[in-house]
Amino acid sequence: MSYNGVSFGWTKIFFFTTSCLYTLVSVWCAAIMPKTYYTPCVKCEWENLGEDTHLLHSTQEYEETLSVFAYIKNSVKHIWNTEQLRGALIHTIPVILAYSVLSSAGSLFMPSRGDIPNITPSRDNYCAGYLINSCYQAIFMNIMYIAASLFFYFIMRRIKPFDFYAKWYPYMGLVLGVASIVLVLPAPSVVLYLVLSVNVSGYWFMFLYSRYFAIANVDQRYYGFYGFLNQYIQTFSSLCVTFLYTVKFSENNFLYISYGAIAVSVLWSLFFGWNYRQKLEDVSQEKCY
Repeated sequence: MSYNGVSFGWTKIFFFTTSCLYTLVSVWCAAIMPKTYYTPCVKCEWENLGEDTHLLHSTQEYEETLSVFAYIKNSVKHIWNTEQLRGALIHTIPVILAYSVLSSAGSLFMPSRGDIPNITPSRDNYCAGYLINSCYQAIFMNIMYIAASLFFYFIMRRIKPFDFYAKWYPYMGLVLGVASIVLVLPAPSVVLYLVLSVNVSGYWFMFLYSRYFAIANVDQRYYGFYGFLNQYIQTFSSLCVTFLYTVKFSENNFLYISYGAIAVSVLWSLFFGWNYRQKLEDVSQEKCY
């Protein structure tokens, strides 16, 4: 299909290629960025000028500039050796993959699974009702995001790490995973939009819990690398979904990928929660707020 001589297939390839180039440029910029950190001032000398007292100079303050590879090596070692950080980071991978599949691919093909009249798509009928259904779906999605954000603020962020990984997430993941089976079955549009919106918003805020918990456990010297790694996980999962959609991956296969990601995230959450129970219980609850 083409419009004004431009095929839709080439348009998809263009956007996918642009996304890949943007990612590669971002990675290169992060790699060549100088890595500098400072040690805290342990012993300082002060100049006393009556009421105007200020720091004259520090006797133990210094600057150390690392090479790119040394900084990356130290960052990877820190992330791997910190069990809470490592477990939370691994947990974000299947969660964000399930979110990317449902929010990207699912949101594109779900309006066509609803109540579409058996007519030829045209501008006059808004692509046989597809655009109207997309608007309804967007309304449901935004309402669920608001509800999920309130749930996160008042309830989820107050859950202790051990309780979240060992109990809450497996339960919520199982409920949302079972509910999402409706997406592969014939169902009214309202039901499809509601189930999809609850899943998308739910997995996004559960991803945020793991991300914030990881941030609370990362050394400030390596936060830059962790932030890059976390963002790259999100970008890479979105690129994978976009690529599969570009090569005409079937709709049901997308949903099967999300089911697999949900299952992996639940199993890892159980393993992480119970295997590192003591370390998770020792984490100060204030760090998770």
